[in-house]
Amino acid sequence: MNYRKLRLMTFLAGQFGSLVSGFLQHPPSSRCGIAFGPAALCGRRGLFWLLLALASVLGGLPAQASCTDPPSPNVNWQRCGMDGLDLKDVDLEGARLRDGSFFRSDLSGANLTDVSGFRAKFVNAVMHGATLDNAKFDEADFTKA
Repeated sequence: MNYRKLRLMTFLAGQFGSLVSGFLQHPPSSRCGIAFGPAALCGRRGLFWLLLALASVLGGLPAQASCTDPPSPNVNWQRCGMDGLDLKDVDLEGARLRDGSFFRSDLSGANLTDVSGFRAKFVNAVMHGATLDNAKFDEADFTKA
């Protein structure tokens, strides 16, 4: 994740918490004055702009890989180490395997149709009968596979 986006998300989360606690603790007449950068957030308008900023930052972040997800179509295993796993006959159609490593993994009979495997490493992997239709393996390493 981009460090600047992470800092901005942390800052916005803190501002959101301050704004909500301010709304809950103070009467309507004293709600102005919660500072957010150069402008003050007052009333519903301020809350709207803060939520809009938070949503735009969070909505623009890419989905993170979850290396613990089970094998399934469209799984995101980007930069995951799947070395030595038994992945026989699994359906990984449309999976994102970019920069992943599958050293000595058994992918026999696996469906790897439409997979994105840029720079993935399949060194010594067993791939007998695997389906690789329309898969993209630019700069992937299939040494002794």
